[in-house]
Amino acid sequence: MHERPLTRVLLLAVWFVLVPLGVEGLSRLAYRVTRGRWYSPDVCRSALLERVAGGEGGGLRRGEDAGPSPPGGLDPEVLHPYLGYVPDPARRSSGVTIGDPSQIVQRSEHTVIIGIFGGSFAGGVCDVAAPALQPLVAPPGRKVRVLCVASGGYKQPQQLLALAYILALGGQFDIVINIDGFNEVVLPPVENIPHGVSPVYPRAWYWRVGQLKDPRVLTRLGALYAVDARRASWAAGFLHWGLCRSSALSMVWEGRDGALASERGRLLAELQAHEAVGRESYAVTGPRLEFADDRALYDYLARVWSESSAQMRRLCEANGIEYYHFLQPNQYVDGSKPMDDGERKVAIRAGHPYQKEVVSGYPLLRRYGQDLPAAGVRFDDLTMVFAGIRDPLYVDDCCHVSPYGYRLVAWAIGRAIRVHRGEPEQPDALTGPVPGRGPSGPGA
Repeated sequence: MHERPLTRVLLLAVWFVLVPLGVEGLSRLAYRVTRGRWYSPDVCRSALLERVAGGEGGGLRRGEDAGPSPPGGLDPEVLHPYLGYVPDPARRSSGVTIGDPSQIVQRSEHTVIIGIFGGSFAGGVCDVAAPALQPLVAPPGRKVRVLCVASGGYKQPQQLLALAYILALGGQFDIVINIDGFNEVVLPPVENIPHGVSPVYPRAWYWRVGQLKDPRVLTRLGALYAVDARRASWAAGFLHWGLCRSSALSMVWEGRDGALASERGRLLAELQAHEAVGRESYAVTGPRLEFADDRALYDYLARVWSESSAQMRRLCEANGIEYYHFLQPNQYVDGSKPMDDGERKVAIRAGHPYQKEVVSGYPLLRRYGQDLPAAGVRFDDLTMVFAGIRDPLYVDDCCHVSPYGYRLVAWAIGRAIRVHRGEPEQPDALTGPVPGRGPSGPGA
């Protein structure tokens, strides 16, 4: 009498277990076929974190929004009287922005204070730097405190000005680490110069200040920010509930995020096609610079990058701070990383607006970098830091890597600092177990 209802309950229980398992298995197989590699929760989390924090890389998807953009892409930012713009602490998950009181700290005999400067790539290193750098740069008995003075899209001379700004407010550092180069040669030709804006002005300056009296542009900007907010909220929900454990659910996130990205692209195209009011204003364009050809432009950008670094070194030296400068890696530098088909689908896009700038600008950065030690700068070229790493690292077709990739960079920085100090080398951290790296790659 009671067997039939019990059997139904058991069948339903089996159904509700097997069906989700089957869907999950099929989704992982589909991911393997379409991406060329197995699904990684670590890559998913990295993409979601970047979306919530304001990054505009593609994450699990391709970076569909590359190219000229209005202020900050997804970044919640506000204008700043000295630095151009800073992250808005009221709309940032960490609640900390450049010059925040928490960054104005004094030296202590118990703590090594490290300031990390640069753009979004440097910001990624900030997230993993403290545990990676602790055993490499801190004497026994002293802890490492990392202050992130990096912000998405920052390029020289913003790092130089940010350093001067914090020092003027009374902040102190033991070590300043500057990780940059990519934004310096990529963003001016793609975002500033097409609108007649000085290449040394902050990124997308045209969109930040040039449209303030144009109601049609303000309306489109409002719609664009609303889309950005929905994308960030959608990603934050997935992070909160830990849904990256499921490849099927992550593909659901990708689907809606992709639809919102398409809407964003439409709004962005309308903005770029609109003839704005006041585009000739000096407040928008800054000083007009003429270049004989592209090489002259890239040479100028690399020279500003080099001179800004030398000035940061002088400022640090005057304040008893160790200064170290690193040229960040990028996937479009030829031979910089071996990639399987899966990573190549994510990291490389033929005809990407940034590819030409990296190919043209990085050789000049590396050339000027070779001259920096003569100016007293402790400089290291990290463009080949991933040359021996076959694990997938890049999470978009711009420039960003997984947490494991940022840890590799942090370790390379720590070892370089020891070399510059003339301290004995430690065993290579990469020869042993690596935190966050599974048997089949990061997060597997």
